[in-house]
Formats: sequence, C-alpha cells, structure tokens
Amino acid sequence: CGNFEYVLKHTTGDVIFLADQDDIWTPDKVEKHMEVLEADPQIELIVTNATLIDKVGNVLDREGYDINSQFTPHLCGVPTGKLPMEDFLGSCVYCSLANGMRMCFRKSLLSLALPFPSSGVMHDRWIGFCGLRNDSVYYLDEKLVLYRLHDTNTSMRSNLPLRKRLLKMITDAYHTPYDVHNIACSMVSIMPENDSRYVDFRKGIQEIMDDTATMIGAFAQNPFQGTTTILELRKYSGFYANFGMKSLMLYMSLLFFGRRYMKTHPRTMQDC
Repeated sequence: CGNFEYVLKHTTGDVIFLADQDDIWTPDKVEKHMEVLEADPQIELIVTNATLIDKVGNVLDREGYDINSQFTPHLCGVPTGKLPMEDFLGSCVYCSLANGMRMCFRKSLLSLALPFPSSGVMHDRWIGFCGLRNDSVYYLDEKLVLYRLHDTNTSMRSNLPLRKRLLKMITDAYHTPYDVHNIACSMVSIMPENDSRYVDFRKGIQEIMDDTATMIGAFAQNPFQGTTTILELRKYSGFYANFGMKSLMLYMSLLFFGRRYMKTHPRTMQDC
C-alpha cells in the first residue's frame, strides 16, 4: 500500500478517483459521482457497480458471474442509497467493501484513512472501512466501470492454472488468520470508544480475534486445520467457488508441506 499512500498524500483535488488498473470508465462516471456528492455533503465515499470484461474487452455475462457475486457478495441486491453502517462494517474484516476502482471519495476522508495501518490491510479495504466508520458511504447501483479480468489481476486468481491455485490455497490457509486478526486490531484502533453504535461491532471483532488466534494455534499443530481456516475466514470470497472435489483432494494432499512453509514464512499477531 506504500505507493497508494504516497500518491494519496500528494493529491490536490477535493474528490479522488482510484484508477490503477486497465479498466474502462463509462463516459458519465465522473458526472454521476459528482451529482451524489453535490446533493449530500455528508457523503464521503461512493461505491458503484461494475461490468466484468475479459482481457480483450468482451463482456462476461454468463449467469451468476457478476462483480458483486465474485468479489463483494455483501452488495448483492443492495439498492442505490446510503449504506447502513451497522450492516456492512463487518464485511471489511474479511474483504474490501468494494474494489478500489469502484470507489470515489472526498479528500477529507484521508484525515482518518492515512497513514495506512502497518497490519498490511489493502488500501481499498481500509478506505471502505473508514467510510463506513464515519457512516458516510453511498452505494450507486449503476455499472460505471468495465472491470477487466485476466490472469494477472491482483484481486482475483480464478483463471490461474490448477497447480498455482492449489499453492495459493495453502498460503491462504496459513496467512488468512494472521491477516484477519491484524486487520481487526487496526479497525478497533480507530473506533470511537463512547459511541453505542459500535458496541456490537466491537464484540464481533473481539470474537474474530479470539477465533483467529485459536486457528493460528491449531494450524501450527496440524496444517490440515488450514481447511477450517479457509471455510471460516474466506467465506465471502468467490475464489474457491466451483473448485471441485478432485481439486480439493489434491489440495489436502499438498497441505503436507504446510509446516515447511510456516518455517520459511514466519508471522506474528499484532498486539491490540
């Protein structure tokens, strides 16, 4: 996130759009966003819908293959309007509220979002969380970006060869509980202590941190616990959808190498 932090610190405009991939904006994207911001000064962050395209620009319109079902299922069926903070705060623990290229936000939000926490949370997940924390997020259910999917996407690996997908599953099983635990710690650090709206969220975060600590200990004893980790902590992700029983069995056999991976990639839990 260092590059994003550097760039965001040096922005000069009042409204910021993230455009860091080879995606395509619709001609009215900026206009649609500005209409919302000008109508309600309390809105700090706008999230929109998007259209998935392949690497040559063809629309991926097969059934069930849309950007929300693949990346952000918590937004499936959500109508245009202000997002209720209490319904979406928890989503940011596991994944981004939305992909960065679907976001537009006021520069004023950076006073809370920067500097990015050292927990390694992705920039778009953190910005989305900060917007929700301020109760100032608006969802615009219009497809204002054509999001290009190809083998080098940083946010989706469904097109990777089987061997690489299996290896990614192993590393996810190890890293995910650390990532979620540390991100949860970062989130708690900016939550108002005396606001009753955040009581349930704080309780939920504590349960998540307790669960991830247990999973980390279990994985250290038996790498096969990585299966439980994935099922519990990657439940919002579309990465493992339709993976297949044969592939799952191959994955289980590869978990034999989990201990070796742990020794060469040590992690620590952040103190909260």
